[in-house]
Amino acid sequence: MALVVDTEMIEAVCEVSSERWMGSVSEARRSAVTVAPDVLATYVGVYSGRYGTGAGGMRTVEVTVANGDLFVTGFLSPDPIVLIAQSDTLFTSVEGLSYEFIKDGQGGVTHIVEIHASGNYPYQRRR
Repeated sequence: MALVVDTEMIEAVCEVSSERWMGSVSEARRSAVTVAPDVLATYVGVYSGRYGTGAGGMRTVEVTVANGDLFVTGFLSPDPIVLIAQSDTLFTSVEGLSYEFIKDGQGGVTHIVEIHASGNYPYQRRR
């Protein structure tokens, strides 16, 4: 017996419209917590790493802060996507992705983990 990938099933999952995953920012903010501006500032930077498994490509995302909100740019859109705080280190978007910021023993952010339907992908801080 040989194991084979069910590519039809995978394609069906991948091709499902992401519109049904999206909510609204106002809905997401109902479960939001407040994160201090000085903490948000520590997350600003560029992060990159391998996305997917096997031959997955490299992905780079940039995290910024504006008007008290955290944003990510570089994956779903060239425009910044707002991230809603679920804790001091875990943020989610209405587009269906979440990001967790990982800190070292001194409190510096070393990398983020992109939490995606297909898995969790760590991206190292580049700057």
